[in-house]
Amino acid sequence: MTVPVAASNGVGSTFDEHILGEQPGQRTARTAGLREPIGAGTQVPVGDGTAEVLVFDGIAGPYAEDSPDSPLSNHLNWYGWTKSEGERLVAERDPDALILRIAFPYREALPLKVDFARWLGARYREGKLPPLFSDQQITPTWIPDVTRALATLIPSRASGILHVVSPEVTSPFEFGRELLTKLDGVPPTVVAGSMTSGPPVAGRAPRPSKGGLRSIRASTLGVSLTSWREGIEYLVREAKAGA
Repeated sequence: MTVPVAASNGVGSTFDEHILGEQPGQRTARTAGLREPIGAGTQVPVGDGTAEVLVFDGIAGPYAEDSPDSPLSNHLNWYGWTKSEGERLVAERDPDALILRIAFPYREALPLKVDFARWLGARYREGKLPPLFSDQQITPTWIPDVTRALATLIPSRASGILHVVSPEVTSPFEFGRELLTKLDGVPPTVVAGSMTSGPPVAGRAPRPSKGGLRSIRASTLGVSLTSWREGIEYLVREAKAGA
């Protein structure tokens, strides 16, 4: 069994590399995490956060596992397209591969990398939290769900695509406000922003507004998913217990 993970989650830097002339094969090979030989058994590529939402153009989300990936366009950025191609290459070379997609991952403690929730908390306490989009659909992943899913799926040799995300849709503004309220016990001063009210920013990789992932396979595979509100409750409980 091999467990490759995405090579980079730098959406903006990948877009810049494309503008500077990166070729499709370079990024898709790194994204797919392909190795020689592929090896026998279940191969489990694990997505790296917002990237897996970006295989869709964000026009008609949330998207289920059987939703077709979007073609490269003004709505789908280069980064998302290479992720889609990476998944295609993995499935092509190993039809029994299991591909997990996650989105906006967070947990109570992640010392090696600042995750979505910890970024919100840190920026708020520094007084540097920017306006949070209230019109962007997201389905954040509670990271412990990923480990539990793998513990269930690898022994059963499950295959295909599975979305491990909150079964309920939220927005960065709603998530941020709920998180900070639960952490501090008082409603925070959070400014609502809009992703769709202004023109696209020149030179910036497009992001999905009506995106998010929806899992229609989790229950049939015996995988339980944590809603974003439950995830915040768990995070706050763990944070206070460790304080």
